[in-house]
Amino acid sequence: MTPPGHSPQPKVNGLAIAGLVCAIPLALLGIIFSAIALGQINRSKGLQTGRGLAIAGLVISIFMSVVGVLAAVAIPAFLDYMHKSKVSEPKLNLHRMARDVKMYYVEHAAFPDDHAPLTPATSCCATGGRCSVTNEFQTPAWTALEFETSGTSNFQYSYTSTPTRFEALAVGDLDCDGISITYRLVVDAPDGNAHERIEDPTNAD
Repeated sequence: MTPPGHSPQPKVNGLAIAGLVCAIPLALLGIIFSAIALGQINRSKGLQTGRGLAIAGLVISIFMSVVGVLAAVAIPAFLDYMHKSKVSEPKLNLHRMARDVKMYYVEHAAFPDDHAPLTPATSCCATGGRCSVTNEFQTPAWTALEFETSGTSNFQYSYTSTPTRFEALAVGDLDCDGISITYRLVVDAPDGNAHERIEDPTNAD
């Protein structure tokens, strides 16, 4: 019992402490505990303290909840963007190659009678998923087209060509799971003008 003439000593609300502790690892519980603590403190007529703790726990918990929601939205979107950027690479490079092949055809009235094996020769997955292409395209077969990629690449490129038909491949294993996808470029000139078409792999997303 409280002695006559003495007011009971205010005590720190336990839920205010719990709300602050849970704010970062368990934001939802932090919001619940902190909100309940504020209600209890307001009704305690000064017998409970910890308003600052409860408010801090509530603010931090709400902030962490917002961050969690944004991360749940942003991370899949970022991964999707990265995947699409990888898939766009072979099409861009094959379009560039087609442009170079068409220029060759205009200058020589024929496509090059040559071939180039997969370049770089080593799978990109053997070097962490990215191929280094610093000097890989400095071979007669590639320099005849004046084609090369720069820096690093997710795909290997090859071509086989006769004077009347050019065909190139872009091969890549985007997830390094042993499943490769192949884009195919065909350039021919049935009417005397070079035409290109790029065929997507059937298993590409």
